[in-house]
Amino acid sequence: MPKRLSAITIVTALLTTVAAGVTVLGTARPSGAAPVFADTGGIVEEPNIARLKALGVVTGDQGRFDPQGTFTRIQAATLAVRLSGLGQYAPMLQQPTVFPDVEQRHSWAWGYINVAVAHGLVKGTPDGKFLPDKPITELEAAVLFLNALGYRGAMPGGWPTGYMMKALDLGIIGEGFQPDRPATRAFVAKVADLVLEREVVHEKEGKPGEYEGEGESFYERIFGGSLIENPALVKAVDVAGGRIELEGFLAPIKCATGMGIYGKEGPGDLEGHLVVGATNSRGELIFIRVVTPSEVAGVIAGVDGINRRIVVGGVSLEVEETAYVEKNGVEQRGTIAATLASVLGADARVYLRDGRAYRIVARYTEKLEGLLTDKKVTSTPAGITYFVWIDGVEYALAENASLIRNGATAQFSHLKVGDPCLYVVEGGKIVWLDAWRVEVDNVRVVDKSGESGTWTVTVEKDGLRTSYRVKDSSVFDDPDMGAGMYCKLLVDRDRVVYDVTPPSQPPTAIGRIKSTSVGLKDSKTCYAVVLEDGRTFEWDEAALAQVTVFRNGRIVAAPPMVVPPVQAVWTMFVPGEHARMSYGSSGKIETVDLFTPGRLQGITSSVSHGPNVTSIQLKDALGAIFAQFDLENSAPIVLNGLGDTAASIAGGDVLRFSWDISLGKAVEVEVARFTELIPHTVAAITQGDTGDIWLTLAHGVTLVPTGDAIVVRSGVRESLADIAVGDKLRYNISPPFNYFEVYTDSTKPGYRHGAARWTGGNVEVTLWFDEEIWELRVIVDGAERVFSPDGDDRTRWTWTSAGEYSLEPGSVAVSFEAKDYAKNVLTKTVTIPVTQDVPRVPPFVPPVLPPF
Repeated sequence: MPKRLSAITIVTALLTTVAAGVTVLGTARPSGAAPVFADTGGIVEEPNIARLKALGVVTGDQGRFDPQGTFTRIQAATLAVRLSGLGQYAPMLQQPTVFPDVEQRHSWAWGYINVAVAHGLVKGTPDGKFLPDKPITELEAAVLFLNALGYRGAMPGGWPTGYMMKALDLGIIGEGFQPDRPATRAFVAKVADLVLEREVVHEKEGKPGEYEGEGESFYERIFGGSLIENPALVKAVDVAGGRIELEGFLAPIKCATGMGIYGKEGPGDLEGHLVVGATNSRGELIFIRVVTPSEVAGVIAGVDGINRRIVVGGVSLEVEETAYVEKNGVEQRGTIAATLASVLGADARVYLRDGRAYRIVARYTEKLEGLLTDKKVTSTPAGITYFVWIDGVEYALAENASLIRNGATAQFSHLKVGDPCLYVVEGGKIVWLDAWRVEVDNVRVVDKSGESGTWTVTVEKDGLRTSYRVKDSSVFDDPDMGAGMYCKLLVDRDRVVYDVTPPSQPPTAIGRIKSTSVGLKDSKTCYAVVLEDGRTFEWDEAALAQVTVFRNGRIVAAPPMVVPPVQAVWTMFVPGEHARMSYGSSGKIETVDLFTPGRLQGITSSVSHGPNVTSIQLKDALGAIFAQFDLENSAPIVLNGLGDTAASIAGGDVLRFSWDISLGKAVEVEVARFTELIPHTVAAITQGDTGDIWLTLAHGVTLVPTGDAIVVRSGVRESLADIAVGDKLRYNISPPFNYFEVYTDSTKPGYRHGAARWTGGNVEVTLWFDEEIWELRVIVDGAERVFSPDGDDRTRWTWTSAGEYSLEPGSVAVSFEAKDYAKNVLTKTVTIPVTQDVPRVPPFVPPVLPPF
């Protein structure tokens, strides 16, 4: 019987890097769903990637997945071994392979290749090569997962026909499959997700090519949970209690902490929808995906009870005979004709499957009109509450409030301050809200003309010209909104412009700086920037002095500048940095935003919480301010591994983020709250009979983690049992200790300083290190001496002579071997002058923060 795979095995196989810096893996998205990664929005494989992300199988890189990226044969061999449960044998065969083109630079995978060859999982080419850096094909990727399922022996039909037929028969490949095409990361993610639903098999003894099932799916084998594959209707959601009631299930199902949702913003939006999902080994929902084909929102303008049809928003829809119909929160009973007649003229949300309505939620109430002036989200132990201000009056949204924006079913995040809206209040809460505001942004005015009642404006964007009717001439009274100026049009439902404002974001040019240069042009000093796409931007000194420059959100230059500061600011334009050049209404670049690429990390220096945004300044380990930005209070935040809001961020927190260059905002924000900035060393680990774990740190503190503590090592979830002596860790500031960031210590300790002084007729020698030392052997002037740590401070070790010196020496020669708790060793010889001064603690420069 095949070896049982653990969740760690599959996560390691699909998520962890198989070579340094190389990650093996990283239906159109439903309305209202945020992209799973910044670059997966709308791709066919996004629902598969969503489930893998919820299961911890993929994490991406800096918020991106690189769906069109490929991976190589050497990575594929590693993947095959790990998926097949053979990874434990790789270290035993860590030696050069038989393939001449698998070189020393591939040594990280020698053991995996040798195991893969020994078990027949991969083969070389006919001429004896392996081609380690060649991308694998779609067929080769599919075969990897067939191997993982247990199809490792002969296959009827041979290679490659038999394998393609089996993959097609199992449904893990389908239309569009091209066996010889390089497999993209999105393709592999989809196949990996589909394989989770297939049954594990083994070859029948003595019958090559015949396989029998083992009675459990690959998902059950790996995760110990089960899959909800057939769409089930969400009958009710208990947000406060964390439970979901599904049609066909005997009891409500508990939601796991951090349950992934694809297709909606939160659990409160799931009621009435068809979903599929996955449970963990405890029977808790760990992932839900909305598969309701579509929704329609609007007034039920017509009803045909005999033919079971309704008209909503001008669209005629057939209604299922067993459809659920609700009016004002009450289920309508009786014949389908009677229930449909009862909701004629009501505002409704209609849910469809196979093009037919299976659920209608309707309301008859008085509509009010107003302007959305603010919004916020409040999270408490009882759940999440959404609030809006309409004409300055605060309202909470009812749990199942119907939201519509620009004629389409909407989520809370779609509502924008400034939206005109119609709304209905019941019991003091908004139960229905219909907002609209079509924004035509960053357009250039070409012409505006007309007479009373027939005013028009023609605008241009991306080379296309469009004309709109204008409500009245006063809309364009502002002289700054004349021909040639950039603006934003606000258009009502009838495509009539009712207001015009400056663009929300000036037209921009965004890219990475490829090169910079300074030279003479027309007898003037000229500064030039070339982006990677070839676009070139030039300023003379006078023009550059009028440009406002930001770097990582901090203003570093503002006009007017004199020539020397212009030259100083120019040094900030560094190749490799991201730049966003924003044009003003004059057609010239007025603002330049410079962003450091990659994921940034710093300490929160100052935090200002406003009604809608939180303003943050970050400092580096030496205290210098290097970035600042605003976060919407509704922005998703992860604090110590758990979801939170921007309001939770406090001064002194460690914050990590990356920039969304197009928006100029910080995204993928993670906040960590620790006792100190520098990680502490694990000196001892004790485990009791009941499985409880105690972590004793080198500076004498003992921690008792909670049983459900979150453990993260270099961005990958682990368990408490994975923490080892010598690891360095950070932890939350006070009990319960339920979050740990762990870092593997593979660096030898650093020597900070040594001091020697003559006191009482003896020499006292003190050595300082940049981390806790477990064992220290020291030779002073040719003789081994016993140094002792300064109490719990094992970064400082001291020895005092006892009559060995009759006179005060000018200096002492010290050779030592310092071993940290991870057994990394530093050997060093230094000469330390002897003084009579009291040794001072040397200034400590914090090390570079370890990557997360």
